Amino acid sequence: MHPDVKEFLRQRSRTEVPLEQITAIVIETPSYLQEIAKLSLEPHNGDYNWRAAWILTRVADAEIESVRPYSTQLINFVTNHYTDCHHGQLRSNLRTLTLLDYTEDEDGILYNTCGKIFRSCSFPKAVRVNAMIICTNIAIKYSELAVELSSELQIIERQEEKALAAACRIQMKRLSRYIS
Repeated sequence: MHPDVKEFLRQRSRTEVPLEQITAIVIETPSYLQEIAKLSLEPHNGDYNWRAAWILTRVADAEIESVRPYSTQLINFVTNHYTDCHHGQLRSNLRTLTLLDYTEDEDGILYNTCGKIFRSCSFPKAVRVNAMIICTNIAIKYSELAVELSSELQIIERQEEKALAAACRIQMKRLSRYIS
């Protein structure tokens, strides 16, 4: 890891630099963006990988085109490492994926992986909600999936705590527009 990026992430962890400033620096500095993306896609790198993934999400919020080249790598990371990475890193990488579009092949891979994640009680709520949003985004493209997912969300809504039940209702409302 480039020492400047390590220091950069350390400073952010101590809130010495405002988030907006860090986001702007990463967008304007290709070498920082590449290193941040690389770290966010490595499953085992101490505290730096989840911080990098968190910053990558902020970059995606500010300028999605900067992150689009990493779409396939993010999908591969989620698919291959969702069980063995830091939950904060998984949450942020999923959050970034909620903002991107995917190919039809990627839709299938992501739908299956994110379905496993949002159905599993072993993941934190924020991870499950981001996986649920991705499944909803994909199901909106395919009406047969929209019906299936909506039914599944209704069952989960009845079984879960308030926060996750509310997320289910939000996604069901989004899906209702696409179910005939």
